[in-house]
Amino acid sequence: MLNRNKIKILGLLLFLVIACSCKKEKVPVPDEPEVQEWEKFVGSYKVFDTLGIYLFDASISHFSGINQYGVMVDSIRIKNFADTLDLKFQFIEDTYNKAIMNIGFSQPAYDKLNNPWNITTNMQDTLTLILENNLVNDTMILYFRMTNITYYDNISTFYYWCDCKHVYVKQK
Repeated sequence: MLNRNKIKILGLLLFLVIACSCKKEKVPVPDEPEVQEWEKFVGSYKVFDTLGIYLFDASISHFSGINQYGVMVDSIRIKNFADTLDLKFQFIEDTYNKAIMNIGFSQPAYDKLNNPWNITTNMQDTLTLILENNLVNDTMILYFRMTNITYYDNISTFYYWCDCKHVYVKQK
């Protein structure tokens, strides 16, 4: 017969063997869903001029659209663009800088009074050190050309040409 001390030691050894041989199953950590580049631009914005004077409110939203080739693409809508119109365009991801907003070329884009406009992205202002059309934290200077040069005669309105800079500040 075994004495009590030997039984305790054997019990302790059996417990240690069982405890050390049990492995907790690793639960796989679910991958975070991949953030799409256009998502960082979506939101409500206060828009200012380059001197910090408030101009108007705008919002940026996403929608899926079909391009001229019949392919489903990510598209952006800037509601109240330039306090004049709602601008819709295909989102084109910049290869080098994922925080670039390229509004491309819209001709014609129609304002709230159904007047046509030419709107294009101005890439960079070489007279400044600030990178335009680039979302940094929650701020982006949208640099674009807006003109009615093609249409102003036909619609009997004043000629307009602007190489505009609007400071978009995203609201929380």
